[in-house]
Amino acid sequence: MFTKDGQVESTAYVNLTHPIYVRGTATLVLVSLNYSSTFLAVYHNGSSVQLPRVSPTIEKVISLRLDGRNYTSQEVVVNSTLPSVFNVSLLNHTNYIYVAAETDHGFRFLNDSQYFLSSGRVFVINDPVSTYFVVYSQTPVSVIPVPSQSSALSAAQGYLLYVLVGIVVVLIAAIVYYIRK
Repeated sequence: MFTKDGQVESTAYVNLTHPIYVRGTATLVLVSLNYSSTFLAVYHNGSSVQLPRVSPTIEKVISLRLDGRNYTSQEVVVNSTLPSVFNVSLLNHTNYIYVAAETDHGFRFLNDSQYFLSSGRVFVINDPVSTYFVVYSQTPVSVIPVPSQSSALSAAQGYLLYVLVGIVVVLIAAIVYYIRK
């Protein structure tokens, strides 16, 4: 269950939460229990979906040309037809890190509801696209990433979301407890 200050009280350990957009506005939750962990997308209506972790099939350093300039980048190919989560180690710590996807409609930057940085890694919520680029720059890229698709939550909606995530965490803990019993 979530407390008023946004902390989770649960038998499972909540490693992180992050607002995301995967076929709707949701919160990504990483929960751990008994040496195993899983990513969940928790939606405002109370439903949740497990997002499996996938490993890139190809990861290579390239020079990517954007708006007349070359940028050191990582090309990452993922083989997943379902929404999932993957991560890669950051090459270096620059001032600006962007993630872009190569889609059927062309090259597009992702927004902060589709990726985040944590512990020297970039985590990408794959919805699903096969080729991604992690772009490194010392200055802002003139091609601005698309605005966030997630909508602002009212305080009541935000609190309700925390309660729903707490319920999901408790249910997972109970299921794991009864399975191991």
